[in-house]
Amino acid sequence: MSHRVEIRPARVSSGFPIIFALVGKGVTFDTGGISIKPSEGMEKMKYDMAGAATVIGAMRALAQLKPSIPVTAFAPCVENMPSDRAQRPGDIVTSYQGQDHRKC
Repeated sequence: MSHRVEIRPARVSSGFPIIFALVGKGVTFDTGGISIKPSEGMEKMKYDMAGAATVIGAMRALAQLKPSIPVTAFAPCVENMPSDRAQRPGDIVTSYQGQDHRKC
């Protein structure tokens, strides 16, 4: 899924139109190559979303600054898991008895 956010000023500066773009990768969880990754580092795989998070944060700051040029941000996001039923470290699972358990 790709997210696109735009800031369009009410009045663009005269002259050659400048378009400023930001792009940040957002892999919310990456188990790619799971057979070669050590299990003790698996919880860190969620940090692959830092690029998209940074771009979204920058767009929030830019919106408050009200730039005089158009700005477009792209934050393509994906979750790289072997199936839709795969679980991540830190997931909360509720048992049939109603107890919550955190996956390690």
